[in-house]
Amino acid sequence: MITGLAARPAAHGPAVVPDHELPGYRRFHTEDPVGNRLEFLEPQ
Repeated sequence: MITGLAARPAAHGPAVVPDHELPGYRRFHTEDPVGNRLEFLEPQ
């Protein structure tokens, strides 16, 4: 599910940055239109 979610911001402009520093989770972050960081994660 998180893979599909990561594709949405990438298609509309904001950078999607993968983050692999939390073992056992898939995670990425991006920004909303005013620059707030949005983080998404799910168990692997």
